[in-house]
Amino acid sequence: MNYLVKTLSHPNSGWHRLKSNDVILFIHTDPIPKKDYPSHRHSDLLSFVLYYKSKPIFIDIGRLNYNDSIGQYGYSAKAHNSITVDNFEVQAGIKDSRFPDYYRHSNITTDYNFSSEMFEFTIEHDGFCRLFRKKIKHKRSFKLSNGSFIVEDKF
Repeated sequence: MNYLVKTLSHPNSGWHRLKSNDVILFIHTDPIPKKDYPSHRHSDLLSFVLYYKSKPIFIDIGRLNYNDSIGQYGYSAKAHNSITVDNFEVQAGIKDSRFPDYYRHSNITTDYNFSSEMFEFTIEHDGFCRLFRKKIKHKRSFKLSNGSFIVEDKF
């Protein structure tokens, strides 16, 4: 069994595209720099969209459109299939510059591994450190293989 994945990755902009056989996976890893300038940010770190045979299987409703039809919910981590801890989002103050830069900043790394049987794309960040004042790392892995798609979160 040969499992070929083509990747197109732009870590500075936070966009990654993985394509294999009948699957296309888009992942967003938008880093917040130490000095965040005004922007059109959403709380979408770790969001993803999965297509199988050109049909959307997992969607990111926050990316549906940019009008006010879904209101403030569209900016939230929940709308972007990201993750929250006790309803706190990964990145604080995405659209609120009243928070200090150090509080809103997060370090993000990406990596990938592949074999003839599986492809794994991993994202690690420290965006939750502000909640517990400890070095907390969150790692999300996307694993693609023939007939299988696994999303795994570890703290």
